[in-house]
Amino acid sequence: SAPVRDAQCIILCAVIGRVQINALDQIISADNNFSGRGDFSVLWNDLGIRLGHSIRPDLRFKPFAPLNPGVANPIIYEQRFGPTTNQILAEASQTQELVQRSKLLLYDHTTDPYLYYTSETAGPVFAALVPLKNQRWVYGVLTPEAGISSAVNAQTEHMVATTLLVGVLAIVGAFFAARWIAQPIRQVVDT
Repeated sequence: SAPVRDAQCIILCAVIGRVQINALDQIISADNNFSGRGDFSVLWNDLGIRLGHSIRPDLRFKPFAPLNPGVANPIIYEQRFGPTTNQILAEASQTQELVQRSKLLLYDHTTDPYLYYTSETAGPVFAALVPLKNQRWVYGVLTPEAGISSAVNAQTEHMVATTLLVGVLAIVGAFFAARWIAQPIRQVVDT
C-alpha cells in the first residue's frame, strides 16, 4: 500500500495492491543459484517473519527468532497466518543476529549488509541483505559456505595447474634458449 498525495502533500487516498504468495515465491526464486554457488533468497519483515523462501516455502511465516509475547499475541489472536498461527510462530528458528542486523538496516542504511550465520536450510551461509524501499521488509540472498569454498578450491586448482604449466614451459623454453645461445659459442671454442 502507498499513500496518494496532492501538490501540498496532503494524503488523498491510499492505493492498495495484493499479490498471491505463490507469485511472491516466483519473484524471489529468480535469484536462485545467481552466482552459480547454490544461492537462494529469503524475504522477511521487520519482525523477522519469513514472507517468502525461494527453496523452502514450508518456512513461510515462520520467524527467524522467537517473537516477544507482546508482538506474537496480537498476531495469534488475529490468526494472521490461519488457524495454525500459534503453531507456526512457535516453530521459530534461533537466528537472532539476522533479525537484529535486518532491523538495523531498516533504520540505518550505513549498517554492514553482509552477515555470516548458520541457516537451518543450508548450514553456514554468507548473507547479503537489502532493505526494501517503502516497506519494512528485508530481502536476503544467501550463499552457502560450501558453495563459496568449492569455488575457491576450483580457482586454486586452476591457478596451481596454470602455474605448473607456465613453469614447465619456462624450463623447456630456457633449455632451448640456452642451446641456441650456446651453439655459436661451442663452434667458436671448437674452432
